[in-house]
Amino acid sequence: MPQNNWIRKALDFVNQTSYLDRNNPAPVILSNSLRHVKQATDASLILHIEFVDEDTARVRGALPESYNEFTITSASLQRVIKSQGSRVVFWEEIPEAGHGLTNILKHIHAVVMLPVTTITTDGILLIGWEHPLKFNEDFKVCMETISVRLREILEQTRQLNYFRKIAVRYGAILHRVPHALVFINNDGRSGWINEEAAQLLHLATPGDQLTAVISDAMTHLRERALNKEEIYKKAIEVFSKVDVTRDWEWHFPDETLLVSYLPVQMPQISGRLWVFEKKQPIGG
Repeated sequence: MPQNNWIRKALDFVNQTSYLDRNNPAPVILSNSLRHVKQATDASLILHIEFVDEDTARVRGALPESYNEFTITSASLQRVIKSQGSRVVFWEEIPEAGHGLTNILKHIHAVVMLPVTTITTDGILLIGWEHPLKFNEDFKVCMETISVRLREILEQTRQLNYFRKIAVRYGAILHRVPHALVFINNDGRSGWINEEAAQLLHLATPGDQLTAVISDAMTHLRERALNKEEIYKKAIEVFSKVDVTRDWEWHFPDETLLVSYLPVQMPQISGRLWVFEKKQPIGG
């Protein structure tokens, strides 16, 4: 590979990884990132090594894939990284000892180790070549750029995994609430309903919904109400004030619903939350 292409390779890597599908699971995002690293560097070996504790590390992603989940005794390797002040390590020739990677690197001639530490994980990306390689300044800039970009990808992936877990956890809780919950986002495109709301609105499934679908179902629900004219008049008042409304009675032939309307304004999300609670008969 011509050495004067390293800066272009770095820019191509940043550009290509900007289009990674963040909806994929974390292992898939990592695997795709490693493939882009290989494409950019023409490396023979790529290992994402995560330090589990002071003495142990595990390969979380690898090309070739046969090294995946490989366990490494890593105390000496961690000392090497710390001795460099957690900066990129460049080995045009691999030291004979003192790194604990002798078996893995027996066919490798040159190595770069990129720190890829995030808030919750500590590790490196090891890139190795079976042929001799001179590390000029353009090459070093390329490796530094890849290192920064990989840290960004891993941190974004960590955050996505965290928010997915939160969404699953609170989704499970909200689906078990004994009231119908309907949230309509102010973006005009999306909304969410729990299981009780899906039954109330006669929608096939709970969860994410298009705003148009929810609005249509809500209109049909109001049309079935015995006091629909009163509801429409009250709705105009409620929406004009953009204020919290509670215990708004919607009467139906077989039941009465106590409806609450709560505007939601937060930095991450804004919209309208509807809560439909079945009114209990007096003495019931």
